[in-house]
Amino acid sequence: MIPLPSSVRRLRVASILPLLALAAACDGDPGGVEPEDRPVALAAGTAHSCALTQSRAAYCWGSNDRGQLGNGTGASSADPVRVDAPERLTDISASWRQTCAVGASGAVYCWGSIVHVQGGGEFTASSTPSRVEAALRFTRVSVGLSHACALTASGKAHCWGYDNNLALGDGAGGPFFTATPVAVVTDARFASVRATGLNSCGLADTGSAYCWGDASFRVFGGGTRSSETLPVAAGGGMRFTSFDASATWACGVSGGDVHCWGLNRAGELGRTPISPVPDPQPRAVAGLPDVETVFTARQNSITGHVCALTAAGEAFCWGQNQAGEAGIDPGAAPTQVCASGFETTCVPRPVPAAAALRFRTLALGQTHTCGITREHEIHCWGRAAEGQLGPAAGAGGATPVRMELPES
Repeated sequence: MIPLPSSVRRLRVASILPLLALAAACDGDPGGVEPEDRPVALAAGTAHSCALTQSRAAYCWGSNDRGQLGNGTGASSADPVRVDAPERLTDISASWRQTCAVGASGAVYCWGSIVHVQGGGEFTASSTPSRVEAALRFTRVSVGLSHACALTASGKAHCWGYDNNLALGDGAGGPFFTATPVAVVTDARFASVRATGLNSCGLADTGSAYCWGDASFRVFGGGTRSSETLPVAAGGGMRFTSFDASATWACGVSGGDVHCWGLNRAGELGRTPISPVPDPQPRAVAGLPDVETVFTARQNSITGHVCALTAAGEAFCWGQNQAGEAGIDPGAAPTQVCASGFETTCVPRPVPAAAALRFRTLALGQTHTCGITREHEIHCWGRAAEGQLGPAAGAGGATPVRMELPES
């Protein structure tokens, strides 16, 4: 057997870390929290947040106007509520007003403003997890605005929901709706997949990035087509060890540097000038130490923020900063008013976020950010009006506040 390059070995290891974290005890004991109650994964929607514990229970908090907290009610809650899941969960994703998760059996469940109905149909709201009809077994899931995608253990991607932006990747060329996952037509095997507001992207086990769907904002690279019904290479042929995408921009880590491309209305590319004209060329974000993982907000197709983690767990963020989600007070330098056509505050270059903390992972909502620290604590910052930062957040802002999960 030909040995894999070290970059690919790192990529494959990184792709299974969330599952390993769910099965293994971690170091440290945060304030007497039992190991099974430690958070190991996070997800963030427009105004809600969710966490998985080591025992594979899910808790959500924040806005619940479409049932996105998954506890059978429509009442919003700053206190975490347990998701009424039919089985233990191994992966979780949130976007806009919906949440999806993978069960230990490999089944996918969605709740909130879900993009499937058992037996067929279109959009509906469900305040408890509803199973996606599929004979396949999945390991990862990502939910976007009007569609979702999931990966099998072999790295094959399947998507369902609306195909009006051609984001399902089956080559059919919509618009249409399907409640049953359809196979993305490609030979690539994916380590991760991202469903956004307009398109879908994935990081292959080779380190190559691929996207399909709406290509208007050059997230796919330098092509001139406005849409792609099948996956095409993105990122200018670069190889990445971490990759994330929104509907209008994307970022990947290569050699410890973050490279971003696409739309830069609020500094999402980590550089100036701010411009409504997309840049299809991946360019390194200056001012960062060696980065291990990059995260993007996928809730808003026009503006958002980006964060990166170093191997030591230091967080740096840039882009939209309306409520301090990038980790700096909106009124402080170097925050500025930016974006073309409307006003929003942003930080166009990386700034340290939650500098006193060291993180294992992050989740980015529309105007808030949450992270799990090395001590297995959840800390959140940004907008708090809908309860997405937890009960102790007060008015919110750039200062992180600790959010505790209930004991099981």
